[in-house]
Amino acid sequence: MAEPVITETPEGVPRVERTAKRFYDGLEEGVIWGTHCNDCEEHSFPPMTACRSCGSRDIEFTEMSGRGSLQYYSSTMLPSYRFRDEDRMAYGMVQLDEGPYFFTKIEGVDFSSPEAIQEGNEELPVDVVGKPEEVGGSTILVFEVEE
Repeated sequence: MAEPVITETPEGVPRVERTAKRFYDGLEEGVIWGTHCNDCEEHSFPPMTACRSCGSRDIEFTEMSGRGSLQYYSSTMLPSYRFRDEDRMAYGMVQLDEGPYFFTKIEGVDFSSPEAIQEGNEELPVDVVGKPEEVGGSTILVFEVEE
């Protein structure tokens, strides 16, 4: 059984910070954490302090598969400050095999022109796999199209 999300919190340390810290620490170790609700059986990703579906606090950390399907994607000419060292990049919406949707950086798609993006989106959904990657000084979850 996974470790419960809600435990005793030292005074002055918000639960949300502890949950986010465990998520990012996990990414650095190659583990993708989400949460599972024991009341409605739904998964949340990234991990939450309460169930995203029913609001229950009877949740626990669970390791996610890191697999899913790309639902749509686009690109940006001017990445946000956090991604300032990146050239143009693609981003999109992934539905994880466990159910939740996640918006993130996508690799392995053609975003060379608006027409290429439109054609690529017409071929979706396609299988993707997540991998932790250091971007902009922190580790994030990036999804890559499977060949």
